Parts: sequence; structure tokens; C-alpha cells
Amino acid sequence: MPLVNVMVNSRAYTIACDEGEQEHLKELASHVDEKVRELTGSVGQVGDQKLLLMAAVLITDELYETRGRVDGHAKTTGELAKAQAEFDARLADAEKRAADAVKDAEARTARAIEGAETHAAEVEKQAARAIEDAEKRAAQTISDVEKRIEDAERRVAQAAGDVEKKSAEAIEEAQNRAVIEIEEAAERLERIVEKLKAA
Repeated sequence: MPLVNVMVNSRAYTIACDEGEQEHLKELASHVDEKVRELTGSVGQVGDQKLLLMAAVLITDELYETRGRVDGHAKTTGELAKAQAEFDARLADAEKRAADAVKDAEARTARAIEGAETHAAEVEKQAARAIEDAEKRAAQTISDVEKRIEDAERRVAQAAGDVEKKSAEAIEEAQNRAVIEIEEAAERLERIVEKLKAA
């Protein structure tokens, strides 16, 4: 069974048909596409399923009008029966093709939704990993800073201890020198006093 690719509302559909019906099927699809475009111009993009359904209703209405004209102008019962059979066949074919198009649109929509959900889940996972990684880096940075602060505090305490020790040593040395100088001054004074007594 041949397969025919047709475009309806800028979307591609693949439909099976009987041998030799390819061009006729393309004409029918072109007519459906024309109706869908007319609907899009008046009601906007309301979704493939709704547009296809509305187009099918309009085409069915046209077929009913055609049947009414046929009924009004048919000359014989045979002509009426032939027109009725042709109408019924075309209507059944249109209904089948519309149903196939709706099913295809539903399948495409389901695949699109599934793909979007999968993508959203992956984005959510990536975001969670990024947040976790950022938290780890922040924790490591805080730990490094705390270690540096502790090290700086140790160095400051050590420096303060060294300064205190050196200050104590300097004071002790100054005191020792002062004692020596006082003792030497006392000895000189004592010698002067002895010289004065001897004189």
C-alpha cells in the first residue's frame, strides 16, 4: 500500500492509500490544509487537534451542502443513489483521514511532552549537582579561612610572647647595668671621701 507525505498546518503527515490514489489524496490533504489555514486566520493557533476537528466539521458541512445540491438536481433514483454512495464514501474517507491525523497529532504531542519532561528532569539534576558542588566549595573555603585565622592567631600569640620575653630580658639587663653603675659611683664617691679625709 503506497504511503503519501502531506502537509497540514505546516506539519508533515504520512498516510497510506490505495494504488493510484496518491494525487487524489494530496488534493484532499491540500483542501484540509486550506481549511485549517482559514481557521488559523480567524481563531488563531488553538492546537492541532482542535484545528483538525474544526476543519473536518467544515468539510463535512460542505459535503452535506453538496449532497443537498445533488438531491435537488438529481434526475433519477440511480443518480441519487450514486451521489449518495459517493458522498458516503468520501465522508467515510474524510472521517478516517481526520481520525488518523488526530491520532498522529496526539502521538506527536505525547512525544513532545515526554521529551520536555525528560529535559526538565535532567536540568533539575544538573541544578542540584551544581548547588551541591557550590556548597562543598563554600564549606572548603570557610574551612581554609578558619585554618588561616587560627594560624595567624598562633603567630600573633608567638610574636607577643617573643616581644614580652625580649622586653623582660631588656629590663633585667638595664637593671643590672644600673646596679653596676650605682656601685661604681658609690666606690668613686667613697674614694673621694677618703681623699678628703686624708687631706
